[in-house]
Amino acid sequence: PLRGRAQRPSNVPTIQEDSSLDGKLDVPRKGVMKSVSFHDTVNHSKSEAKAKSSQKQVHWNHKVEKKRHPRIQDLTIEEREAVWYTEGDTKIILAMAKVTVKMMMKGEPCDDVDYCSRGLEGKTPDGSKRRQKNKLRVRKALLEEQEMQREEGVVDPEYLAQVSIKHSKEVVAEAHAVALMDERGIQDYLTLSDGDSSPMQPRRLKRP
Repeated sequence: PLRGRAQRPSNVPTIQEDSSLDGKLDVPRKGVMKSVSFHDTVNHSKSEAKAKSSQKQVHWNHKVEKKRHPRIQDLTIEEREAVWYTEGDTKIILAMAKVTVKMMMKGEPCDDVDYCSRGLEGKTPDGSKRRQKNKLRVRKALLEEQEMQREEGVVDPEYLAQVSIKHSKEVVAEAHAVALMDERGIQDYLTLSDGDSSPMQPRRLKRP
């Protein structure tokens, strides 16, 4: 096995000793032509066509809908400040994010209104180390697989995707669990706000 990984059958075209030059080269791996004769003829199997049709594709809607949008120079100062973040808004947001991260590091509860911890998990020292570790693990696996494919003379992006999925299952499951928790929180919020304008009013940004 190469680098401790399970060895896969080589996909480099070979000719058996008892085969003639009129034979075909069999390359079973996806991403490389399966059978190529020496007369420049390519035979596509039904399974190849089916696999190709099942691949994800992007389609553009032929019906285009136009919508007018006011230019920023056409907006009044009040309208512009209501739509766009100002430099002062950005400074306040960053300052509140720093305070939130410090609260998370101390184990203090965040109210998720003025100080929301969602999205800042990777900003704490422990969260940053865990995030970097996950990224390095996936990157290392992908680079090793790419090197193996170059040595074998094949191009298989689908298998690269499978490698990425395999080494990121844990973080995907964790993100899914967090999303479900947020969904329940939103449902509770909607239940509490039924008949009330807003039970939790976030603090408005104070402009300098």
